[in-house]
Amino acid sequence: MKDEAFEVLAIMVLIIVGALAMNYLGSGDIENRYAAATFTRCVSEHPDWREADCQRISRQIIWLGMTDEQARMSWLKPKKINRSVGSWGVHEQWVYGDYGRYLYFENGILTSWQN
Repeated sequence: MKDEAFEVLAIMVLIIVGALAMNYLGSGDIENRYAAATFTRCVSEHPDWREADCQRISRQIIWLGMTDEQARMSWLKPKKINRSVGSWGVHEQWVYGDYGRYLYFENGILTSWQN
């Protein structure tokens, strides 16, 4: 009985978060619906992240200091990841398609990007 009540509560929370996202981001076109779905997923899967960060992620905005997990949610999976490992830690270059866009991470934190 407790499990069923928890499932109902979890579904209600997701519905409310989804409604708030649709209200915040609008619901007119596919881009807005995608952003609302991304926002809802971000908030529900990562309650420890700030809501403002989930808003930026849903709009595919990147920022210095974001984690690699946040970047993957914002820009999705890169075409290729070039990795260097040394005594300093792990450096990664994420390559996005043929667009000439690159993200650079040091130990999982975004430190720079190139367009």
